[in-house]
Amino acid sequence: MPAAGACHRAEQALQDGKVPSTEPVTISATGAARPVADAIMGTLQAIYKTLAAKPGTVAPDESEAAEGGRGLLAADAFSNPDYVRFALKVTLGVMVCYFVMSMTDWPGIHTCVITAFFVSLGTVGDTLHKATLRFVGCLIGAGLGLGAILLLMPLMTDLGDLLLLLAPVTLLAAWIGYGSERISYAGWQIGLAFYLVVLKDYGPTISMYTARDRTIGILFGNIVVFAIFTTIWPVSVANVVRTHLARALDQLAALFGLDAGTDGEIPKAARSAADTGFGQAIAQARAVLVNDPFETSEVRRAAGRRPIDVAVVAEVGRLFVPVSAILDLHADLAGHDLPEPAQDAIRRHHQALAAWFRQAASWTRSGEGAGEVADGLPEPPILTGPGDHLTALATWHGLLRQDIRKILDDVGPQATPLIPQPVGDALHAAG
Repeated sequence: MPAAGACHRAEQALQDGKVPSTEPVTISATGAARPVADAIMGTLQAIYKTLAAKPGTVAPDESEAAEGGRGLLAADAFSNPDYVRFALKVTLGVMVCYFVMSMTDWPGIHTCVITAFFVSLGTVGDTLHKATLRFVGCLIGAGLGLGAILLLMPLMTDLGDLLLLLAPVTLLAAWIGYGSERISYAGWQIGLAFYLVVLKDYGPTISMYTARDRTIGILFGNIVVFAIFTTIWPVSVANVVRTHLARALDQLAALFGLDAGTDGEIPKAARSAADTGFGQAIAQARAVLVNDPFETSEVRRAAGRRPIDVAVVAEVGRLFVPVSAILDLHADLAGHDLPEPAQDAIRRHHQALAAWFRQAASWTRSGEGAGEVADGLPEPPILTGPGDHLTALATWHGLLRQDIRKILDDVGPQATPLIPQPVGDALHAAG
C-alpha cells in the first residue's frame, strides 16, 4: 500500500508536469520479502529522481545506446526474402490496376493505382485495415461532396461561400485525422475525396462523375490488393507476432546468459539494452495484434498458423517481472559471503535457463524443437543457507518456472507422453 501511494503521487506529478511534493515512503518488510521491498524502494527513488530532473536531460549511456540503435536500413535488409516478396506483390498490384485503367480507357479510376501502392502493408491484417479506412473515408468524403453539389452549389456566388463550405468538412477530416492510428487515415481520405469532388475546376462544379470514378477506383484497387496479398505469399498477423515474441525470448536468454557469465553483476549497458529490446518486442507484438480481426480464417490457414491472442503476449510480457527480480537478487548476493556450491548452482541454472529460452525462441519462430521446449525446462536449484536474499531468490525461481509452465500448458507443446499420441501445439498447428 505505501508503494501504491507513492506511485499514485508520481503519476499525478507526471500528469501535472510538476515535481512530486514528498519523497517515496519507507517500506518495511521482514524475512524473504525484505529484498523485494528494498528493490521496490530503489525503483521508486529512481522514479522520483527522474521526475525531479530538468526536462530534456538524458543519461549519457542511454542517449548513446539510442543513437547507436538507429540505422537507415534494417539489419536484414539484404537477407530477408520477405522484403523482396512484398515489393513484388506491390508491383504486381500497381501494374494490374494500371493495365486495367489503360485497357478500359478510363482515366477517372486512376485512384486504383494509388490505392494499390498506399494500402499495401506487411501483413494481410494491416493491409485490409488500411484499405478499409481508405474506402470508408472515400465514401464519406465523396458523399459530402455530392451533397454539396446538389444542395449548396446552386446557391453559392463568391469565394466566401466556398470557404464556408470547406471549413466544416476540413474541421471534421482533420479531427479524425488527429486520432489514433486505427482511424486517422480515414480522416485524410475524407478531406482528399471531398476536395477532389468540390474543387474540380476554378469555378463551381456540377459534375458528379469525379466522385463516382474515384470511389470505383479505390474499390477496385482494394479488391486487387486483397486478391494478391491473400493468395501470393500471405503474411499473417500471427506470424509477425510470433517473430516479436521470439525476439522477446531471445532477450530473456541474453539476460540469463550475461548473468551466468558474471559473479552476479551484469554490465549496466548490456542489461539496459536487453531490457529495452524485450519491452520493444512485446509492445510491437501488441500493436500488430490490433489488426488481427481483419484477417479471415482462410488467410490463417494459408499461412499455416493459428493466431496468438493478447493473453499469450501478456503472459510472456509478465515473465520479465520474475526475471528482473532474480537478476536483482543475484546481484545483491554478490556482496554477501555466498557458499561456493550455491554460487555454482545458481550459475549453472542460469546457463540452463538461457539455453532453454533460446530453444523456446527458435520453436516460437519456426516450430522446430518442440520436444526440447516441452521437456527441457530446467528445475529450480535447491538453495539452502542463511540470509533472506537466498530464500527470496529460490522463491522467484519457483515463480518463474510456474509462470513458464502455465504458458506451456495453455499454448505450448505438451511434454512427451508415456503413451504415444498427437502432440498439441496451439501456436503452430493449423487453424
